[in-house]
Amino acid sequence: MEEKLPQYRERFVDKANVIFTTLNSCCNTTMESKFLRKADANFKPFFCCIVDEASQCTEPESLMPLFFRINKVVLVGDPEQLPATVCSQRARTKHFEQSLFNRLYAYLNSESENRKAVQMLDTQYRMHPEICRWPSKYFYGNKLVTAPTVQRDGPLYPYRVFNVSDSKEEYYNTEVGNRREVEFVCKLTEAVLRCPEMANKSIGIITFYRKQKSLLETELRQRIKGKTNIVVNTVDGFQGQEKDIIIVSCVRQNVNKNIGFMQTTQRLNVALTRARECLYVCGHLNTLRFADAWKALIQDAVARQVVCSASSLYPVDLLYDIILRV
Repeated sequence: MEEKLPQYRERFVDKANVIFTTLNSCCNTTMESKFLRKADANFKPFFCCIVDEASQCTEPESLMPLFFRINKVVLVGDPEQLPATVCSQRARTKHFEQSLFNRLYAYLNSESENRKAVQMLDTQYRMHPEICRWPSKYFYGNKLVTAPTVQRDGPLYPYRVFNVSDSKEEYYNTEVGNRREVEFVCKLTEAVLRCPEMANKSIGIITFYRKQKSLLETELRQRIKGKTNIVVNTVDGFQGQEKDIIIVSCVRQNVNKNIGFMQTTQRLNVALTRARECLYVCGHLNTLRFADAWKALIQDAVARQVVCSASSLYPVDLLYDIILRV
């Protein structure tokens, strides 16, 4: 049976009008034998190649489909969200994480006669308008609007920023965590689940650090048993996902104005745009305000009166009263 698999693959490819593949597998054995080894140099098997999430791949990866002499390439992505993952510090200093999408986007936006080549999808169908408001203003020049069909009228406030005043970051070898913020986030999660209308909603807890993710998962298992609709992950692991309720754990608290890679505005954008109905940001605001993007977020939250003073000692009942619409 295994010997016949290549033949079956070739038959499927022969009959296909559209072929879906990852960038790294587009030049596999079947594709090469069918489309790259043709004797006719003018043979062009594909009219168009559409690359999704094109801002998350490196330039060489984006160029791989062009081996097939494609007539047209459409790149779909968001330059304001996470770039390609590149682990080598040396490669990053050479800007290897830059995508072909981002290179073309920057060039075409700088040339007025070419701007029509960039098409922005300006209507979002996920977030409550109150959640969308600041990302639209800061990242998309107020051009991102919410579709009229988006109905998000739940019993909880859609957007709150919690200033966890007794927050305290701790180091575990080279990793950073914050047990007091873990305590607060777990209580806030319990408060959300206390609302009957939200009990079956999906909940995502996003943090910027792997150690905090581990601490949160351990604590949640002890506090909230039998719940399978709660997912904890890092920002990088959450890109492309969405949940009804998102709680963000920011972790950092220090007097050195150090928030590490949280200064990356793309990570902030990803964290703030995963929620459908409720977004609750938990952090030590006096630390976060040292970074420009976070400072702008905090100033906006203060102006909108959505900042809540908080402590890891707050009981669940009090947090429930804070997030419940009166």
